[in-house]
Amino acid sequence: MRDALAAGVRNGWIALANKRAQWPCEFVAAGQVVFRRPQPGTATGTDPACALVAEATLSADGIQDVSEQIPDLLKAAVGHGVEF
Repeated sequence: MRDALAAGVRNGWIALANKRAQWPCEFVAAGQVVFRRPQPGTATGTDPACALVAEATLSADGIQDVSEQIPDLLKAAVGHGVEF
């Protein structure tokens, strides 16, 4: 759990709610740490080991379905380093 949370903080997927809190920390202090969702556009994704990659083979109608979603995908991808 500690490693997963540390990777989340390092990559900007989660953030410390209190800037004075330390993470990672000792087990006895962990109950005082509060996490929150990061502000939009602040995720950095700097750890290549945590990068997600996807690949798919699409049929003709699947390509059309994806093309209809491109505006929403681009809007959601702003600030996240998403590439197509």
